[in-house]
Amino acid sequence: MFRTEIIIPPELTAMIVRATKASNQVRPLVRAAVKESALRVVSEAKRTVPVATGTLRASIKPQFLGDGTVAVIGSYVPYAPIVEYSEVSHPVIPRGSTYRNINGKEVTRRRKGNTNPDATWGFLRKSLYAEFPNFKKRLEQIARAFLGK
Repeated sequence: MFRTEIIIPPELTAMIVRATKASNQVRPLVRAAVKESALRVVSEAKRTVPVATGTLRASIKPQFLGDGTVAVIGSYVPYAPIVEYSEVSHPVIPRGSTYRNINGKEVTRRRKGNTNPDATWGFLRKSLYAEFPNFKKRLEQIARAFLGK
């Protein structure tokens, strides 16, 4: 299965762990935040995925692991990675190379580690990146409520 995982930043992980140890009331709140964000990512990915037959769009689903605090979003369609990583606007070009995109604009393929989405990002990564600030904010609110910070 092609998938993308939501990873909690290290600074928030420590706060969440302390809050979890302090109270079991935090786990349902984190579970709700993960579920809400995962559903938003799925909704946006379905809205932006290129559609030929609709099979890929219909196959984008969240899967919740363990106690529901981990979400995996992906598709069972075998060609999902091809669409995600090789859209028309994203020819297969080594990182750091310069090329002209379909609009004639000169583009330098971003190097590994760059977290700014641009027109070369696929439907799932764009959706995840767009939702991440909301997810992070929600986790910070939960942590502050239980840690008193």
